Amino acid sequence: MKILIYGAGAIGCHLAYCLNDNNHITLLARGQHYREIKKNGLIVKIYNNKKLLKKKKLLINENLKIFDDFIKIKNIKYDVVFITVKIKDYNSILINNIKKIIKPNSAIITPCTGFSNWWFEKIFNKKNKKGFNIKNVIAMTMWLSSKIEKPGSICVKHIQRGYPMKEVNISSKNKTDFLRKNIKKHCKSPIIKNAESEIYIKTINAFAFNLVALITGFTNKELKKDADSIEKIKKTMNEFDLIIKSLGIKIYQSIDSRVEQTLMSNEHTMSMLNDLNNRRKIEIKYLWKNLEIFLKLSNRKAPFTNSLYNLLLKKIKNKNVL
Repeated sequence: MKILIYGAGAIGCHLAYCLNDNNHITLLARGQHYREIKKNGLIVKIYNNKKLLKKKKLLINENLKIFDDFIKIKNIKYDVVFITVKIKDYNSILINNIKKIIKPNSAIITPCTGFSNWWFEKIFNKKNKKGFNIKNVIAMTMWLSSKIEKPGSICVKHIQRGYPMKEVNISSKNKTDFLRKNIKKHCKSPIIKNAESEIYIKTINAFAFNLVALITGFTNKELKKDADSIEKIKKTMNEFDLIIKSLGIKIYQSIDSRVEQTLMSNEHTMSMLNDLNNRRKIEIKYLWKNLEIFLKLSNRKAPFTNSLYNLLLKKIKNKNVL
């Protein structure tokens, strides 16, 4: 299949590694990372925390291409598009660009740390023409700790559940099965019982952990040892779990198992804290706005989580990173 990975960060590059065997992969990257991969190839390192399990170099060729500008791919029609950008970059311009390069039956994998238009449509029957056709969407979450080590080189420090996935509409089942079969050669890719529940779990998990990590400045290893931090994470998750359950959505993972799963990766710093430490813009406010839409549509409030978020705003003195 012709597969576009829109956003060649650590996750996007790892997906290219997983799918590279029998497909035509296009990476859309930027900056020095793009230039290094184009010139010298992509280095992928797979660890189990500190233990290096595998190292591979992928060279740019006819089956693996990389570009730094959407204009350069605007005349290609893709069978599958993975959108692996940060939630702050997932907007109507990006969506409209992708609509120009897909076929009527192409599969779209939207970002998983936030509720996309298709999710609101499924939960609240709230259709939005600005989003993708729900028949094209595959729900996939990303449960692995990874980062760009340096331009042209990414490392996966630990794989938890890998890439669970499920078609949102039966019309995309064949492509879902195809992608899972390809990914499983290199990484876990379990079947999801319920797409809406899976995206919800990942979104709340990402928000709760990043929120508390930003407040405390703790790495995973430090969070694991701090009872107060763990309590705040669990209380945040529980506040939203009660709301989603009231809407009739079953949650297939307990809060304890989600926390334990995330903290299996000892050699990891939450992505937003890592961005903050490197003076890059963090995306917590975009995710919070996304959750506020959910709260408004649910006609609910989350006072504990709101108080934590306000505490973070007071803590962060450099407002330019928000």
